[in-house]
Amino acid sequence: MSAEPAGPAWLARAEFLSKESSRWLATAGVIGMIAIAALTVADAVMRWFTVSPINGLNEIVSMVFAAMVVACLPYALAADVQLTIDLLEKYMSARVDALLGAAGALLNLAFFVFVTWHVARYAEELSGEGRITVILHWPQPPFMYALAVLFALASAVQLLVVVRAVAEAHRVLAAPPPAGGRKDVTSFSLVVAALVLSCALGVYAWWDFAALRESVRASPMLSSLAGLLILWLLLLAKMPMGGIMGMVGIWGSIFFLDLAPAMSALGTNVAGFLTNSEVSVLPLFLLMGSLAAVAGMAEDIYRLAHALFCGLRGGLALATIGGCAGFGAVTGSSVATVATIGKVALPEMERRGYSPDLTMGCIAAGGTLGQLVPPSTAIIVYALLTEQSIGQLFVGEVVPAVVAVLLYFITINLFTRARPSAAPPTQPSTSAQILDAARGAIGVLTLFLLVIGGLYSGVFTATESASVGVVVAFAYALVRGKLRPDNFWRMMAESTSTIGMIYILILGAITFSFFIGAAGLPEKMSAWASGLHAPPLALIWVILLIYLFLGCVMDSFGVMIITTPIIAPLVAQVGYDLVWWGVIMVVVVETGMITPPFGLNIFMLKSISNVSLATIYRGVFPFVLADLIKLVLLVLIPATVMWLPSTMYR
Repeated sequence: MSAEPAGPAWLARAEFLSKESSRWLATAGVIGMIAIAALTVADAVMRWFTVSPINGLNEIVSMVFAAMVVACLPYALAADVQLTIDLLEKYMSARVDALLGAAGALLNLAFFVFVTWHVARYAEELSGEGRITVILHWPQPPFMYALAVLFALASAVQLLVVVRAVAEAHRVLAAPPPAGGRKDVTSFSLVVAALVLSCALGVYAWWDFAALRESVRASPMLSSLAGLLILWLLLLAKMPMGGIMGMVGIWGSIFFLDLAPAMSALGTNVAGFLTNSEVSVLPLFLLMGSLAAVAGMAEDIYRLAHALFCGLRGGLALATIGGCAGFGAVTGSSVATVATIGKVALPEMERRGYSPDLTMGCIAAGGTLGQLVPPSTAIIVYALLTEQSIGQLFVGEVVPAVVAVLLYFITINLFTRARPSAAPPTQPSTSAQILDAARGAIGVLTLFLLVIGGLYSGVFTATESASVGVVVAFAYALVRGKLRPDNFWRMMAESTSTIGMIYILILGAITFSFFIGAAGLPEKMSAWASGLHAPPLALIWVILLIYLFLGCVMDSFGVMIITTPIIAPLVAQVGYDLVWWGVIMVVVVETGMITPPFGLNIFMLKSISNVSLATIYRGVFPFVLADLIKLVLLVLIPATVMWLPSTMYR
């Protein structure tokens, strides 16, 4: 018999209303994004053909798009789609999990209240200065007040999440402990002790803040590393990544800069980021991927790859890699590529008699192409955090993606030669079948050529390229009759929750990055690395080993957001280009996602199949070796990344 839900009836009703209202608010925001994308495309066409673009479009995008993005945050909180690290979840009892869940929800609420307060204060400052936009002369304060209201709505939704988490914790703690629960009692006691110690430290900081602040400032390197340790401990306790990064960043900044300047600078940073015109690139590419999936482009590209390769040894496995590469070109997500192509390829390969290990290996490995084939959403996050060119990073991924596909093809060829029974022979497609499949995939090919070709040639900016992708994918889905109400609303729900989740992470990362910069950790680490007198390449290999491990246990977004503020300045200090490093970081993190025992793509594949983990581990092992060869090539020959960006139109 299932347990009764925690909390009174009014709480369930309030949660239902908050989720429904925030869903409609987020949907309005996404529809607005599509409208802005169409307006941006119209502006690009007018600029190229009539030399009379829309006046002040950049200001419209930067002001209005920020509100549309923040409108997605309440739904992400209501739907509980925030990123966490569940590596230790199986070791947690229900009591520990409930207690940590309540603590994490409370910290998340504190972060959103902080952001709301300081965005409102920033709006008040703009109002006092009478700030207006440069071209359109629109008053800026109303837009900033609108952001503050939307953040306040997100805080209200999170307050309900806190109430639910506290009610659940009360229900679990009130229940009798499990029989023979010595381990549960021990772990629960440790968690309670940690929370009590945290509260005691908070009281001490409040009581004698000046003394504690001086101690922190006296050892900035040790203090900032302590902040990193606290962050990782909280993340391993399965607390929400965005809010925890934000709260650690806030407290660290207060210690190093004092309360007033830290609060003012952090509020300005958040508001400045949201009104950056390039912020629109990420949600637009996410929308493009969702629309492409709804339009059936995954099936189209897999069918074409199947028609091209089915006559070769291991042809269906080759087609799976090709399908993953093609779908990655329109979705920009590793896990989404595994889930989508896996559902298409898995039954087909099983029906044709392919061995389970080869089947699982090529689907898991092919999924990593979702982030490596441009446009990559992780690369956009990296570009926003490091202020690098999104276009150059996208183009820099092209050659490494080709190298990855070729190495996977070679791996499949060697696998099937060593074990011919793993891939039964198939009949080659006829010319008519190939032509029919090519006609079906024309939408995918057109979309990729417009988005990446337009960026490479200088026809489109990054924002225009993303807008073209959204408009073309939307039109293609509409023409094919795929935007039926059920598909449309499902796509909206997935898009809004994903956009909200990623921007909560980014807001936390901005705050955490500010703390890292205020502590001077990047400069001190650079000085420390210089003092080692080790070759720069040796340092790069050490960093890559760390990233390989992190990629095993975390999503690529989480890895990039936490580590970029610290590692990117260090890499630049030892003489490497940050465009090159962004691509290398994606490559190594994605390799980690298929590296046993904790690769995230492995667990995604396990969730959509009935195959044992041991079989999946066996299947991915040859592809991990191929990825390591690829990584060595890209590190030892930087031109594989940097040559194509150097030829771009400037």
